[in-house]
Amino acid sequence: MTATSPADRELARRLLARETGEHWTPTDSADQVLRQLHTHLGRWFGSAGSDALLARALDLTRADHPALVDARLELGGDRLLTGVRAQAPDNNPADISAALVALVAAVIGLLTRLIGADIVMRLVEQVWPGAVSDNPVYDAPDEARVAPGADKRR
Repeated sequence: MTATSPADRELARRLLARETGEHWTPTDSADQVLRQLHTHLGRWFGSAGSDALLARALDLTRADHPALVDARLELGGDRLLTGVRAQAPDNNPADISAALVALVAAVIGLLTRLIGADIVMRLVEQVWPGAVSDNPVYDAPDEARVAPGADKRR
């Protein structure tokens, strides 16, 4: 189970919306967001650290979202996120989209706990200029961004 803040979920929605293309599915958008995060996080945490962070987010999210039951990360493959489409016939598109938002939000939430909201927001702005600065919810103090029930100590 993963507890993410409303700000993390909103940011995840924004990032997924920015990564859309003609004939792209929500899974394609999530794959692109995760791939970009993986690449940029690798510069900070190394490849193994980036792999571990994404894997942990997927594990945390999978329990609450049946669309991710068979999902896996194919590090080094053509697609980073696989196995979501296999569940599509059994889930409605809104459930799949919610699962993908939750997955990206879980990555953001874990990062926030590790390095702090300010650094996460700078990282996101480097990859997706305007994704944070265009949203007034990120002007809130860090305490407002902490997920309900999460440890507020740093």
